[in-house]
Amino acid sequence: YVKDPQLYVNLKTLKSQPMSVLGAVNTPGVHQLDGSRTLVDALAIAGGLSKDAGYKINITRQLKWGPIPLPGAVIDPAGRYSSAEVNARELTDGKNPDLNIAIRPNDVIMVPKSQLVYVIGEVKKAGGFTLGEQKSVSVLQALSFAEGLSATASAGRAKIIRNTPDQSKRIEIAVNLRKILKGQAPDVTLDANE
Repeated sequence: YVKDPQLYVNLKTLKSQPMSVLGAVNTPGVHQLDGSRTLVDALAIAGGLSKDAGYKINITRQLKWGPIPLPGAVIDPAGRYSSAEVNARELTDGKNPDLNIAIRPNDVIMVPKSQLVYVIGEVKKAGGFTLGEQKSVSVLQALSFAEGLSATASAGRAKIIRNTPDQSKRIEIAVNLRKILKGQAPDVTLDANE
């Protein structure tokens, strides 16, 4: 036992400043801000982007910390939050340092999962393939994901199946892969879920 102890307490770090990093990161959840941190720091604290991360990062901030300092940032109709979208590839490649904004307490950073493009039929490896940090891929890129055409494929009779914008019906678009492969026809762009 110690009689009449005298204690001195000094605050070393403030741990009550949470930020949420959710979605396609390796360690999603609520993390604490230790001092001044940037968006890249926040993603690193969350273990980095996962393999199925999409091409954009969404950030939401309480307006008491000011609007998000990015072009295209919007304020919600109730005037409580600011939100913005950042291109994941531009941020991680360092092509645009202005995207690496300072993170504020209670910021929510959401990394959606990548969209898929589907390749089925007479290919070597049919299935759904992630677009990763891209919004779209070309027919030739999708064909390379599927490891090329099988020996019995009819390259002149391929089809792209697209949904209408309201998802009410499907549209079939004929594609001549033989001509695209020979450079005699333009490569066609595929969007997510085609």
